[in-house]
Amino acid sequence: MHIIALKTLRTIWEQYPDAQQALQAWYRDAKRVTWRTLADVKNVYRNTSFVGNNRVVFNIMGNRYHLVVAAQYQYGIIYIRFVGSHQDYNQIDVTTVQRRARMVECQPIRTEADYQEALTAVERLFDARPGTPEGDRLDVLATLVEAYEGQYYTQK
Repeated sequence: MHIIALKTLRTIWEQYPDAQQALQAWYRDAKRVTWRTLADVKNVYRNTSFVGNNRVVFNIMGNRYHLVVAAQYQYGIIYIRFVGSHQDYNQIDVTTVQRRARMVECQPIRTEADYQEALTAVERLFDARPGTPEGDRLDVLATLVEAYEGQYYTQK
């Protein structure tokens, strides 16, 4: 799977060091799998919750932390939308964790500002159908974001 917004994971494990090992393990496992349906996710992570709007909630460290992702199965993309403590999780609406986006052209991601703009575009395009111009743009942007994160936000 393509996993984007690795920076979100890294920020949390820096804030909550006890979560680092569990979040890194989840990341490694999720990178290796190919999920095509919600059932595929449930076969690997039995304690996940599906909350609508393609959102999946993973319980980390026995519900101490929660990881909310948006899954785009056709493209094999997992977009990390939220990671936080159980208390933080109780204060969000997991089905609408999103930012406003505007249309951007695909271009290399060279700066943090470029990265943030690309994430915003990914969010706007996330439900695009495969084979459409928007779907193609989503596919390219996910690849660019993943490459940028691999260079600047790799696991320690």
